[in-house]
Amino acid sequence: MRGIPEGNWYCLQCRCLTCWDVVSDQTASFSAGTLRCSLCKHSYHETCIEGKYARIGSSHKWFCGVSCHKIYKGLQSRVGLMNDISDGTSWRLLQCINGDFKAHSSMDFLALKAECNSRLAVAITVIEDYFLQMVDPKTKIDMIPQTIYNWGSQFPRLDFEGFFTIVLEKEDVMVSVASIRIHGRDVAELPFVATCRKFRKRGMSRLLLSSIEEMLKASKVEKLVLPASSPELVQTWTNKFGFQHLDEDDKISLKKVNFMLLPNSTWLKKPL
Repeated sequence: MRGIPEGNWYCLQCRCLTCWDVVSDQTASFSAGTLRCSLCKHSYHETCIEGKYARIGSSHKWFCGVSCHKIYKGLQSRVGLMNDISDGTSWRLLQCINGDFKAHSSMDFLALKAECNSRLAVAITVIEDYFLQMVDPKTKIDMIPQTIYNWGSQFPRLDFEGFFTIVLEKEDVMVSVASIRIHGRDVAELPFVATCRKFRKRGMSRLLLSSIEEMLKASKVEKLVLPASSPELVQTWTNKFGFQHLDEDDKISLKKVNFMLLPNSTWLKKPL
């Protein structure tokens, strides 16, 4: 931003996506006069969408439409479950389990909590071994554990709520880890992908990415985006994994999405 605009102005995350006027509360899924989708995190005035969308779920969860609700339920049903690939290799979708988590998978709640939280602790070590630290320049908060444990915040820049962790395991050894957040059917973001040193250059990242893409396709998500932090990584993602640079239309349409901000990164996309 070259200068500060005069008068009152608000970022797109602080506006109702129907009337584009400011919303009063960004922190609650449901509050008087304001609704915030529990998946895509877009906010609306209740009066703006009255009659357009059905209110789904309990008072703690609200979804702006059927597609967000289906994606959310689909993700919750996968949490903690092992998905076999081949030759002793499998992947799991994980999310930090706390007191208000509602399990939709077939696993017992306590077993699911132990399964997810213990594996997330290992996942942090895998990502930190590759990325070292990712510190927010203003608050000095390490963003890696914030992302892995999907911690929320009233500040959009530090709001990591909604992140899931996907891990690739070979014979019960965690070899690759990725963090993903789905912003409705339009797009999902993938800020972190890391592989253990011992298993690098053995196709593990490709195997994990293929599993992620299949999961997103099953949820009818249209696009996957990620930040590449160096020219070498830009070449790797574009030449070996089929990613493309964002065009101007992408940049405009994605402004309304609260992506994780990583310094000196080039955002790339892959249509699904």
